[in-house]
Amino acid sequence: MFEQGVATTKPWNADAFPNRFLHADDWADPRYTALRAEFDALYRDELCGRPHPSHARKPDAIVTHWSREWEYPWTIINGGFMPGMRVADLGCGGSPVIPYLAWRVGCQCTGVDLNLTSTEGHTLRGFDGPPETRVPEAAWVIASMAETGLPTGCFDRVLCISVLEHVGEVVAGATFREMRRLLAPGGRVLITTDVDGAHRTLNIDYRRLIELAVDAGLVLCGAQHFSAPTGDATLRPSHLGTYEVVGMMLEATSEFSGS
Repeated sequence: MFEQGVATTKPWNADAFPNRFLHADDWADPRYTALRAEFDALYRDELCGRPHPSHARKPDAIVTHWSREWEYPWTIINGGFMPGMRVADLGCGGSPVIPYLAWRVGCQCTGVDLNLTSTEGHTLRGFDGPPETRVPEAAWVIASMAETGLPTGCFDRVLCISVLEHVGEVVAGATFREMRRLLAPGGRVLITTDVDGAHRTLNIDYRRLIELAVDAGLVLCGAQHFSAPTGDATLRPSHLGTYEVVGMMLEATSEFSGS
């Protein structure tokens, strides 16, 4: 599908404030609109996936969970991905991120999840077969995102997209430490997580997330602007009002100590 290490898409211009609340106002941004359409096409035409059962705005189309229609584009837009980069996606499920990075950018991707076989719920709904068969260009590891077993300091980008809200604070802290351990010198971590909604297990706000990151040896990089959205409310799902997600880009504060 692609020549290894050769990109078929150009890097995106990053957000002015990568560290911020993500919300449906982002749908008005042409970059987010273009990537949302790309991911829909990836699900439909290349992964032969099924519509997500929850909050699908277009149930007859192949779409991901509506909030991830801005979380996944945020990741690509702000990740600075280049051909040959080593990328680990923790709690990857069946998201389009690994196929996109492997097939469009030429990254060396590793997906980590506790369940890489189920096609129910959130896990691997976007795939019509085992991930190692559908996306053989990537490596797939069945493991906890808090203890991956992957080698230390080997990844240029470590991702954890729309996952942390499903674990408790202890596991979240351990996941930050694992992300720090995996990070290569000069690498970056990108996370998104829900900061609203009764479904959350991790019932803490973004400031506590930053504290957990700092405790693990990670610090925000890039500009930050954590303020509530004030844009066109009609762009947001009407039944959920101002439901928000936070996006954070992190880098290491020092060499990994192993603690």
